[in-house]
Amino acid sequence: MIPIGFTADRGVRGLDTLAGVLAFLMKEALFVSASEAVTPHAADSVSDRRARHSVVHDLARGLEQAVGLRFTGMRTPLLHHAIDSAPDAELSGYLAEHPRYPPSEWLVDLFVRWEAHREVCRNSASSDGDSSVLESARLQRAALYHAWKSGSISAATEFVLDVVDGGLCRDARGAARALTMLLWAVRDDDTPEDLVRRYFDGHVPATVHDWTRLSFTEPDRPARFSAAASAALTDLLPRPWTRLADARGAADVDEWFIALIRAMGAIQCTLYVLQWVSDRLPLGARAVYGQLTELDADHGSTCALLRFHGTLDMPGFIARQRDQAAVYRRNGDTTGDRFANERMVLPRWLLEHEGELPAPWRHPGWRTATLLNPPKSALARLPPEHAVVVDPLAPQHWQALARQFGQDGATWAAAMAEHMSTAAANRS
Repeated sequence: MIPIGFTADRGVRGLDTLAGVLAFLMKEALFVSASEAVTPHAADSVSDRRARHSVVHDLARGLEQAVGLRFTGMRTPLLHHAIDSAPDAELSGYLAEHPRYPPSEWLVDLFVRWEAHREVCRNSASSDGDSSVLESARLQRAALYHAWKSGSISAATEFVLDVVDGGLCRDARGAARALTMLLWAVRDDDTPEDLVRRYFDGHVPATVHDWTRLSFTEPDRPARFSAAASAALTDLLPRPWTRLADARGAADVDEWFIALIRAMGAIQCTLYVLQWVSDRLPLGARAVYGQLTELDADHGSTCALLRFHGTLDMPGFIARQRDQAAVYRRNGDTTGDRFANERMVLPRWLLEHEGELPAPWRHPGWRTATLLNPPKSALARLPPEHAVVVDPLAPQHWQALARQFGQDGATWAAAMAEHMSTAAANRS
């Protein structure tokens, strides 16, 4: 999903491998989170993942304490939920701006938001409520805080989009609602402080606790869209196609599906914003809306087939894309370019490929195993550093990694892997 990189106060043999394991485990958590945010009727995975998150947190804390592991300065969003854990915590921003924000706290924030959102989903289902409203409120508060801290109005909408891009969003509809409210609220010649005061009854919250707890008033739809809001909406429209380009350029099933999920976040977010923000969209925006509607419907069909098959049927998926391309051809798309621009989500060469699929495209692999259930043969001979990403709760995978470190003379890393084996056994 988003780039995750680490640096450390001291280097030891085997650290790069362990840090790589942690990075992949974090990316897996973001991948699953992002998938649930855009998947109709997503299964409740919180209870299943609680033990997994606990083991990953143990690894992060162990590396922080032993070698001073921390994030590198990346333009990667952070969204702090567990604000009571530190009085000086920042509510939102980017890792590059907050070098003291530790990976272990990032994990706590992610899972606390995961649990809280799932609880709201359960309650909403029983009361015919809408869980996206809670996600919207949280993201509006975080975006307003970031805009106020950074001194930039546009930073508010950019932050929400980056949260969706990064997999930190728990509900794409909630993010779209937050964006819609922010677009309605901003006026020409606003400063960030003006925007904040409009939400918080003329006040600027004094503490991070106030930013998350004080009541605020959401805006009504304005009679006239401000120039600043129009510019932000214009900047939003290309983002789905930028993300789709990543999927269309993927090298294997895992890279493709991860990119597709990321693209679906941008697609659904943009689609709902266009649906809600105004009754009179410009002609170009209406065309984009129609294309995004088709892509979203395609994703719904893919999710239904995933539930039916229990895994990703790549030959079947490719066949459906070819059928769609054939419809476009019958309607005058003789070159296939219009289909490639509007509806294609796979690499174009793959649709034109004849015969058996290349090995990287036959089935999912270890990076998406927790969602896509690849065949056992695909996971049978994984190196230990990949096996622990597939199942960090399996002590034998950590033991195999410890033996590998021992053979390489990485005694400290071997001891850390043995410690993780014990931690996994205690939570299995």
